[in-house]
Amino acid sequence: MILLIFLIIVCGVVLFWFLGRKPVLFKNILLSNITKFLKILLFRGYDRGFLVISVQKDRKPKRFIQIAKYIEDKNKTGLRLAFPHAEWSQPYFNKLKDRLIKEKIKFEIETTESKEVPEFIVVDILQDLNFAIRLINLILTKVFNVSEIEPLELYMINISPDEEIIGNIHQK
Repeated sequence: MILLIFLIIVCGVVLFWFLGRKPVLFKNILLSNITKFLKILLFRGYDRGFLVISVQKDRKPKRFIQIAKYIEDKNKTGLRLAFPHAEWSQPYFNKLKDRLIKEKIKFEIETTESKEVPEFIVVDILQDLNFAIRLINLILTKVFNVSEIEPLELYMINISPDEEIIGNIHQK
């Protein structure tokens, strides 16, 4: 009987630990409400913390945008978009590249050793949340061809649960 109670407790702890590790999924988010999530990432994100924004109605694989925080040293903290050249993104990769050129948005192509994702389009957002929203809007509406009122879902990884500022953030 004691062994059974012990096993139930251990299973409960393992279950709570496993569920606690999963990111919280936010659904029915509109593009107009994404700024608050970008602020959370910028202010409370750890180095390489990230935000994933996907089109809610999509089936697998979902079209998504990933924005990561970087802390390169005590004086350089910002956000960076990395758009993969993967199987799912094949129809969008060159379209995004062409759109960035047309809009005169600086970007780099970073190559990898991976056969599944050989390269990324990388845009340094720095700490400019207005630019981040403009970039997200451009990808959603001009590249993915979704409406500004299309419900989105998003989740964040590697974010402090506390109200603290991580890295050197220039508050405006």
